Amino acid sequence: MRTLEYAGSLRALNGRLPEVIHSVDDLLARMDRAEFRLAELDGVPYAIDELRRDSLRIAELSDLVVTALGSLPAGPDRPASKA
Repeated sequence: MRTLEYAGSLRALNGRLPEVIHSVDDLLARMDRAEFRLAELDGVPYAIDELRRDSLRIAELSDLVVTALGSLPAGPDRPASKA
């Protein structure tokens, strides 16, 4: 009798097996997508720091250009500085 019960429980499990396999496949696909997103976001703080450094460097270079232009003598096409 136990053998028949065991066989019946195996059949029931076998009937649910495709659902379980589908659920596992779905979870694995979701984990892959989550890992991909995390990998994409991993470099974001570094990129933001790089942009900040680039912005500061541009500001420094702009200041140098303005300073250099201010030190040039006035030419015929350039009005004299009023400072």
